[in-house]
Amino acid sequence: MQQQQIIGKPRICVPVTAPAVDALLESIATLPPDLDFIEIRFDSLEHPTRDAVDVLANQMDPRFIFTCRSVEEGGLFHGFEAERIEIIKHALERGFSHVDIELRSFLAVEPTVPAGTRLILSYHNFKTTPDSTELQDLVNQMYRTPGAIAKIATMARSEEDSRRLLRLLLANAGVRDMICIGMGPAGVVTRIFAAYLGAYLTFAAAPTGATAPGQVPYQDLLRLFAEINNLTNLSAPE
Repeated sequence: MQQQQIIGKPRICVPVTAPAVDALLESIATLPPDLDFIEIRFDSLEHPTRDAVDVLANQMDPRFIFTCRSVEEGGLFHGFEAERIEIIKHALERGFSHVDIELRSFLAVEPTVPAGTRLILSYHNFKTTPDSTELQDLVNQMYRTPGAIAKIATMARSEEDSRRLLRLLLANAGVRDMICIGMGPAGVVTRIFAAYLGAYLTFAAAPTGATAPGQVPYQDLLRLFAEINNLTNLSAPE
């Protein structure tokens, strides 16, 4: 794999949850202006409707990643699957810069992705980390969609699980954009070092709390990156 130039700083995404759109926007307004990405956890709303999508779209920010996660993959959306898919389709129509949809949901409906929107095809497993063959097969399926960013997030039960995820990232990030995360205490190392191995971004927790096990608070992650950069004279690829 071609060695990437190591410059710039790691790109961090902070997920935001709230029961109502107004509260969601208020939380977003408190985040640092230099934050790279903000994941809009639309599934956290008590009333996740098309009108609520429009309210967010009218406050559009290129840093927004629109996500309406299914319960099966760790989300909070409790409506019908058809309703959730229609919400995601509407977010695509409104032109969010990034929209996350689970791989299996995407394969079932194959929604139209407009020019200017980056699709994040994701796989979440809160129980275990599959073997290397299964993980690579998932990534290959994601990369069959032109321009898609592959996202793998699995529960890391051991150091070997984290090493497997980092090897997966190394094997793919030099070719296509990828996000690779080990959840849980054993996976924290992946959240830190993936940024230095070519990951598209890494996630950190908002002040209101984590949305997945093992998320490091944003300010703590910034300090860790600063210490690593000072010690090694390295920073993550831009």
